[in-house]
Amino acid sequence: MKTKLEIRPQTRLQTKTVLILKITAAVGILGMVLTGIFFAISYFGTPKDAIADNNDKSITYTNSGLKTIIISEIAFKGHNGQKQDQFIELYNFSGLAIDLSDYSLIYQEVKKNKAKTYTVNLTGTIQPEEYFVVALKNGNKDKDKPTDDLAYDLIIPSDGWDIKNDGFLLLVNGNYIYDYAGSSYDKIKKNKNYDRTDVLQDGSLIYYDWTEVHKKSSTPGALNISDFPTINSVSSAGTTVEFGSNSNTEPAVSIRSNGTVAPGDVTVKVKRGKSPASTIQMIKRSVEITPTVQPNNVQLVFYYHESELDGQVESDLALYSYYNNTWHFVGGIVDTINNKITATGVNHFSEWSAGPIGTNNANSLPISLTSFDGEFSNGSVNLVWKTATEINNDYFTIERSEDGINYEQIGTESGAGNSNTTIKYNMTDDSPFEGQTYYRLKQTDYDGKFEVFPAIAVNNNTASENLTIDNFGPNPFDNEVNIELSSDIMGPVLINIYNMQGSVIKTIEYQCQIGHNTILINDLGNLTTGTYLLKIYNDTYSTEAIRLIKK
Repeated sequence: MKTKLEIRPQTRLQTKTVLILKITAAVGILGMVLTGIFFAISYFGTPKDAIADNNDKSITYTNSGLKTIIISEIAFKGHNGQKQDQFIELYNFSGLAIDLSDYSLIYQEVKKNKAKTYTVNLTGTIQPEEYFVVALKNGNKDKDKPTDDLAYDLIIPSDGWDIKNDGFLLLVNGNYIYDYAGSSYDKIKKNKNYDRTDVLQDGSLIYYDWTEVHKKSSTPGALNISDFPTINSVSSAGTTVEFGSNSNTEPAVSIRSNGTVAPGDVTVKVKRGKSPASTIQMIKRSVEITPTVQPNNVQLVFYYHESELDGQVESDLALYSYYNNTWHFVGGIVDTINNKITATGVNHFSEWSAGPIGTNNANSLPISLTSFDGEFSNGSVNLVWKTATEINNDYFTIERSEDGINYEQIGTESGAGNSNTTIKYNMTDDSPFEGQTYYRLKQTDYDGKFEVFPAIAVNNNTASENLTIDNFGPNPFDNEVNIELSSDIMGPVLINIYNMQGSVIKTIEYQCQIGHNTILINDLGNLTTGTYLLKIYNDTYSTEAIRLIKK
């Protein structure tokens, strides 16, 4: 996870910018006239077609007010600290491909009363929601040429940029500024790497808009622009955990576990500036939430900005979650003063967004499921679910799983057909698995179409704890994971790692001792980026499955 650092000069710049924008809007002037930039430069023989001089002192650059393309990453120190791998990364926020032939990048060095300007005229096309990476070094010597470690869309011809002083960066089209970083007063540092963290498509800025990052974290095309995941542990009931930064005073999401099954380490990825693909018109924001295990009772608070409403009536907003390849109505309580929606009784995590509440959304689904819960008692698990509405509902199927991957059917229950009143259903599992059992609900229509709802997890409180994973990490991991295992017996165990399709991709044997065991798995570097499950077995017992994330 990238460490967030307040860059005070940039914060002052943004505060001024927001104030100027407000004043400008009040007097009806389109755009915002920024500081006139005057260029009187010598490039010591640098070819004019590669890095052009701009000596026209009459040029005044005006803010375009748009955010179709932004500067998403700056690496003046270079990837892995390699000066020849300096780059500037752009990102296309729009839904259309953009020809870059009319765009330029301008870096204005500022040192005392002297200035030097570097300009590169861009070429090529940047596709929707794609990155475009410009390599800044291309000298005559091999040590000054970009390495093969990174892929670039454009390498500056000639000797490239030779940045020696702090300054500021502009992305311009004609006389219009589409994005910038720093100013003549508040400068970007010459030997630092920065990542964009928060910017909205309508051009609104959020404070703490840039983060200084470690040299190894600057990689073209990597997650940024609010997408970089935040990982926190939600393992204690009754504790609210905040994720991400929605502004300088509030989080992007907060999660509170109120049930017997907590989600554990949770990864939250906030996507701003674009509505998720859906037949339901969503706001310009969605959140991907990936837990270690699916919880059974969570309070979720989803924050938004009014600039993201995209024509929606704020008081009519409700939460939706995405699974089974479609968006499902969840509901929640809207707080229009504090711009947040709160949902309680959440028992699954996936991608979430907000859209309009109404019969066209909620009642178009085969059923409106309001709850699905399970409780262990006297050796059995009692499963209870409720529906608010049903349309052509033939029957329900309950399935269970030991690992959350492979499910078996344990029973069916007839549906009500069509209903507009709350109906309560229940079923009992007399043979739950030891430790933890996963249950999921499947609904089938009269015409054979079906819908599978997210699984819940129920702990068997009387199950043996002869084999228990006490701790694991790092998570996400690069090459190795350290597992702390408690065991009441001595003997061999098998450690299985599964992909999300349920296939075993790695098996490790380990000689377990009584008490505490520390197991280091250090050959995972060849795994592709993604999510995996890990489980440990002996002849009699097995641990609960834990979710691991490969960077």
